[in-house]
Amino acid sequence: MSILVKVAESLDEFKLALQIRRQVFVEEHRVPEEIEADQYDHVAVHFLAWDGKKEIGTGRLRWTDLETAKVERVAVQKEYRHSGTGKKIMEVMEQYAREKGTKKIVLHAPLEAVPFYEKIGYQKEGAPFVEGIREHLKLFKLLE
Repeated sequence: MSILVKVAESLDEFKLALQIRRQVFVEEHRVPEEIEADQYDHVAVHFLAWDGKKEIGTGRLRWTDLETAKVERVAVQKEYRHSGTGKKIMEVMEQYAREKGTKKIVLHAPLEAVPFYEKIGYQKEGAPFVEGIREHLKLFKLLE
């Protein structure tokens, strides 16, 4: 498997990212559709992961201030989990953020995803909280 992750540059690619999110969050995890898409979709930078010609994952990045970016809506299709796709999406988003002068990345991870983010260098911050319909934890990573 050869995974390619790139910025979603067209409206069609943006729609593919939303489609993956709908499959993973709404259909699989039962997140209400009205809270899955939000006001940040049109200001965030969206990324798509591909295996050949098949789109398999997505994530988005938006800036909360000049030096801090927030990773959001990372989703990998079920059959591609544990394949390195999520890690590759994160690496590409981190590199993109680094190139834009970002010093810190933050994210809100569902509790079951915290070990994945810790494994790739993220640190816990604060206590668990409910976001949407699930418990999350804030994590951060300082970029070099």
